[in-house]
Formats: sequence, structure tokens, C-alpha cells
Amino acid sequence: MNSLSSIALYSKDEKLTRTIHAYLHTIVDVQFAGDIDELETVLNRTGPLILLLDLVADGALDVLGRVSKESSENLVVALASLRSDPALKAEAMGAYSVISPDTDRHTLQSLIVRTMDYQRVLQENRMLRESTDEADAVFRKDKRDSESAVPAPSLHFAGAFRHFDNVEAVFESVVEDVANIAHVSRVGVFSLDSDNRVYRFQAGVRCMPDTRRLTVDCSDQLVKWLTVHAHTICRGKLGHMSDPGEKLMLQRALDAHGAEVIIPLQGRERTIGWLFVGHHVTGVPFQQEDLENLVGLAEHVSLMLDNALLYGEVAVQKTLAETVLHSIPIGIVAAGADGRVRWFNEAAARMLSTPVESVMNQPVARLGSRLAHLLARGVDGQSLENPRTWTDKLSGRTLSAMTRPLMNGGTYLGAVAIVHDLTKELLLREKQERIDRATFWAELAAAMSHEVRNPLVAISTFAQLLPERYEDEEFREKFSVLVSQEIARLNGMIDQINAFANPPDLAFVSLRIDQLMKRALALAKKRVPGNGVAVKESFDKSLPILSGDETALTDCLAHLIVNAIESVAQVENPMVKLSAREHGGAKGEDHVEIRITDNGVGIPTELRDKVFSPFCTTKARGIGLGLPIVRRTITDHSGNISIETGSRGTIVVISLPALIMEKEYDEARACS
Repeated sequence: MNSLSSIALYSKDEKLTRTIHAYLHTIVDVQFAGDIDELETVLNRTGPLILLLDLVADGALDVLGRVSKESSENLVVALASLRSDPALKAEAMGAYSVISPDTDRHTLQSLIVRTMDYQRVLQENRMLRESTDEADAVFRKDKRDSESAVPAPSLHFAGAFRHFDNVEAVFESVVEDVANIAHVSRVGVFSLDSDNRVYRFQAGVRCMPDTRRLTVDCSDQLVKWLTVHAHTICRGKLGHMSDPGEKLMLQRALDAHGAEVIIPLQGRERTIGWLFVGHHVTGVPFQQEDLENLVGLAEHVSLMLDNALLYGEVAVQKTLAETVLHSIPIGIVAAGADGRVRWFNEAAARMLSTPVESVMNQPVARLGSRLAHLLARGVDGQSLENPRTWTDKLSGRTLSAMTRPLMNGGTYLGAVAIVHDLTKELLLREKQERIDRATFWAELAAAMSHEVRNPLVAISTFAQLLPERYEDEEFREKFSVLVSQEIARLNGMIDQINAFANPPDLAFVSLRIDQLMKRALALAKKRVPGNGVAVKESFDKSLPILSGDETALTDCLAHLIVNAIESVAQVENPMVKLSAREHGGAKGEDHVEIRITDNGVGIPTELRDKVFSPFCTTKARGIGLGLPIVRRTITDHSGNISIETGSRGTIVVISLPALIMEKEYDEARACS
């Protein structure tokens, strides 16, 4: 589409107007005038015109006569019923063509293309004649009034710089400053829009309404010419151009802008727009010095607008990034290398119950000792991939955080902490645990009824036979032994259930893994003496410290070791192995993984999903509360336990959180 075309339609028929637009919008821009005032605006524009004239409209024939008189290059295509009286009058008055308003799309488009070609030939012939006349003339430099000269470019656009954060205000200030500096009647500026596809009018002083609505595609001939030649277009200099087609295109561009001069605005990598100006306010033509000074002004305008557009893009990106970071539900806290808070989003403020303004640019100590400690380690370059979890004293929330150092090449710029609120998750977990606990006690009640019934049946059977066989001394002895054993079994069962239901309070202390494992192994060997199974140990003294109840963890591990030893009693080359390592394998991580491995017969398939259920056991004796007690102990220590078993052995994996030794870390950091 040629955005600079001078083609207009004068008609009051809305249906005809819509039809013309539908037929021609793909090949040319058409200006529509529905009354005489609108038509006057179109006719007052400089440059040749192609007018589609609806002869039914008021004063149509008068308009035809006026347009024809103003220039031989103005062409009129009249719209009227063929051979009608108005059509015949239009032909007599010099209309280029008369067609019916009902003409089809193809015929109308072909006619308009031919009309444009004919007008172009007329213009090129005129320009060739003008070029011949000017070649014989000697250029004279007119004396100019000193007040009419364009002053040297100003290095300061004070108004524009005051609004540098507002691109629209920059445009308005620039055109006002140029108008005042250059003493011209009209100033306007076009620039690329945000999607870099078209150039749009941005601001102007005393510019025509049509110019303000004008848009120019990046593929337009004017844009291509400015990109290739990158110099000023001046109406007074067009006569020196040798290419008639190029000269005509530039003249049309000047007409469309209502301008005498168009100066390209060059950015860092492309043409970002153009500045156009009208006549001197004194009416004196532009001279070479004027054009040079206008180019100087344009260079300053280009630099300012390029920076303003770049500033605008950066500001948009910055605003978008800040909005995203403030909107996400994850807390983000960043500290600079100086240990001061440089970023603190809204989610972090909610989690820590701390206003953003109270911590920004303040020492990280304002965030609380735990988070400040983690950020300090991050600033030192230590990346904590596994989250640290704690309950914030101020907000009462359970929080989890991991940190990453912020680096530029090999330089540490600071650290960022990613904070998660685990409060809802823990509430759901507690709810699930209550459901699991209720299910457990339901299973326990069902299992107890079965387990208690067995000794009661035996006691009841012997009690029924006692009156008949009371004189049988051997029977009385068996009865006495049986009743004592079954009652002891019931008492033992009740004691274990009571112990399970009412565990003692845990006393947490700092524990070394190697010492804890050795005590558990010694206790296990006491419970299964003389079995001759060799137990291999694989752990060292450098493992992290645990926080736990020594008695509960020792008994828990000893029970698992006993199970492993008993499972290998009937296999060749029995093997039980104890090992411990830092979870994930990187120093400083906060979990320890304990493994108890054996090559025994494994757990039967039908029992593998029930090993932690009460009264589930493969032993001839015992009530099957050992593994449930083990799992409860591990859970009470915020750990996890899992069992991998098969026909060739079993592996019990326990993960326990390590104790964060902040004092030891701070002492080591101070010494480094």
C-alpha cells in the first residue's frame, strides 16, 4: 500500500464510500470527504491530486471545474450513470474518465492504476522541462535576513531532558525546541512504533490533521530512500535530481507531510524516524547553511530520541521484571557483597512479617539470624542446594530457604535466597498424619482382638478341663505353666502397646554418627549373642553432627541391625553392612543417610506393603510392633525411612537432618 498517495473521494453516499474503500484499500490509500469543508482540506494540500467525484454530491461540477483549473496534473474520475446529463457535462469539462457507480472491482482497480500511471507521466514530463531550464541558469545565493537564518544547533534540549523517563513528553519537547531554535512555521517527527513495523507521527507543531494520521510502512519507498541515502530532502533541491521517478516520490512525501525539508533520524543500527519542517516564519527559502544547521539539530534529536527509546525499553523490561518478582508467591531476598539487602519482594515481606521499606538497603541482620546466616554464606560463595527449614519467631510460619551466590564472571556480587512458606504444607501433612494415626489405631485394635484371643482360648480350654482332670497332677502342672505363659504374653503385649501409645519424652542432644552406630551395634549383639555374623562398618568421623535422643535412636538402629543379623542366619556367606554418608555427597549439606544392608532371604512378597503395620511379623515369637516403633522414632526426628527388599537381601535407608552448627561455621569463617 502506498501511504503517500494523493487520491480522494468526494461523496455523501455511505454505501458508495464503503464500496470504494473495499475495492481500493489493497492498492492505494484513499482520503474520504463527505462535505465541502472536508473536501477543502484535501484540495488545499500541495501537490497533484486524483479525485473520485460523485456527481450526485452538492457542488460536484463546481469542484470539477476548480480542480481542473488549479493544475493540469490534477485528474478527476467522475462517478455517474453513463450518458446521463451530469456525466456528459463532466466529460465536456475535462474529466479524465466517467464510470458508473456500479462498476465492478476489477474495472475500477484497473482504471485507478491507469490514472495514476498517466499522472506520473505528466509529472515526470514537467520535471524534465524544469531540469532543462535550471541547467542553463546560474545558481545565485540570495541575501538572507540575519533573523531568518537557522542558528547553530543547540547542545541542550532542556525541556526534553526534564521528561527523559516519558518518551511521549520527550517528543513533544523536542518539536517545540526545534520550532523555537529553527524559527520555522511547522515541525513534526515520525518514529518507529513499538513493534518496529511502521513509522507513526509522534508529535508536531502546527501540523496538518492528515499528516498526524499518516503511517508509513517500513517497506515504503521513502523509508528505503532515507535508509540508503541518509541525507536531507529539501523541496528547493529536488530540481537537481536526475531520476524523475525518485524526484516524484520525494515530492509526494514532502506534500504528504506539508513540509519543505525532511531530515532522517539515524539510530545506532537503523533509521529510527525523521524530522520534517515547514517554511521559515519569514518566508525566506532555505539556504545551504540553514540545511547544515538543521542536520546538526537532527543529529542531537536522533541521539536524544534513540536514548529515550532505549530508556523506555529498559524501563518496560525493568518494570515487567519487578512486577513478576513481586507477584510470584515465592520469597526472593537478595543481598549485595556489602551484606546489605538489595531486593526484598512482597512474598518475602509477608512470610517474614517485615515491611519492605524497613529492610531495603539495611544490613541482612534485620532479616533475622537464620536467614541472615544463610545469605552470609551465599555472599561467601557457598551454594546451599538443599533447603534449610525453620520456624520464624516473628511470623510464626515454617519457612524453607536455599541460597545461590550472584556472580559476574569470577566476582561475587552478593547472594540471593529463595524462601518458601511451608506452613500450609505442614498443616496438610499433620492432617494426613492424624488420618494415618487413626487408621493405625483401627488396625491395632483389630490386630489386638486377634492376638489376645489366642491366649484366652488356650486358657479357657484348660479351665474347662480342669474340673474333670483336677486329680491329674501332670495336667495341673501343664495348666499352671500354660496359664502363666499366656498371661505373661498378654502382659508383655499390653506393656509394648502402652509403650508405643505413650512414648517417653525425647531429649535432643548433639550426636556423632560413628559413636551412635557403634552403640547400636553393641546393643544388637547383646540381643542376638553367639550368632557369629560379621558386621562391616563404613563411616568416618567427618560426618555432620545429628540432633536427636540418644536412647531412642540407639534402640531404633539396634532393632534394625538385629533384624538384618537374624535374616542372614540361614544363608551361606552371611553379610551385614552398616554405612553412613552425607546426603547428596556435597560437603555442608544438611542430611545424613544411614544404610543397613544384608544378603538374607528378604521380606516375603505378601508382607512388603505391610512391614510398618502393627502385628506384622515373620518371627515365631513377638507381636510385630518393632518396625512401627522404628518408623515413629525416625519421624519424631524429622527423618525418613524406606526399605528395599528382594529375594537376595534387604536395604534399610534412613535419612536424618544434620544439626546446623552456626557457631562452628562462624568461627571457621573468622579464621579464614
